[in-house]
Amino acid sequence: MLGRKIITRIREILTKIETSEKFASAKKEVKECCEFFKKGNYEKAIEIGEEIVKKHPDNVLAHLYLTMSYFMVAKFEQSLEHFKVVEKLISNEIDRVSILEVKASLYIHKNDLDKALNLLEEALKLATNAKDRAGIYENMAYIYHLKGDQKKENECIREAFKLHLSHEWNKVNCEA
Repeated sequence: MLGRKIITRIREILTKIETSEKFASAKKEVKECCEFFKKGNYEKAIEIGEEIVKKHPDNVLAHLYLTMSYFMVAKFEQSLEHFKVVEKLISNEIDRVSILEVKASLYIHKNDLDKALNLLEEALKLATNAKDRAGIYENMAYIYHLKGDQKKENECIREAFKLHLSHEWNKVNCEA
């Protein structure tokens, strides 16, 4: 899960929590941070986000925007640090698979492939639907590709393909 996929997963997390009153501190500032992020002004979003978390260290939305903003400017260590805070703050609020996938993606970008694989293997054990499991196998295949392990890469691709088929082909009417 790289680039667009990581932002999509974080957006799913945002959607689940942004309506919760539990995370309502500094609404005006978070909205401003969000606007700068959406406009692609990641440095300004980082500046505002960092100000928010100094005053409100438990503001999960600010930490999420910092995670994404640092990711977009290729500061993966800072991105991961803010996501670790997010994980602590919302571990009971959203599904564990999403958190593990985002963390794995951040570790891939940091080139810590073994840590990323461990996280994806944990996510695979928890994932219950074929679509999520297929995506996890695709990410594992990518890591094995980076590691030069073609055999494991191909095994993961086959598993992902089988899961995609089982998920997508169940929708196909085979009657002529």
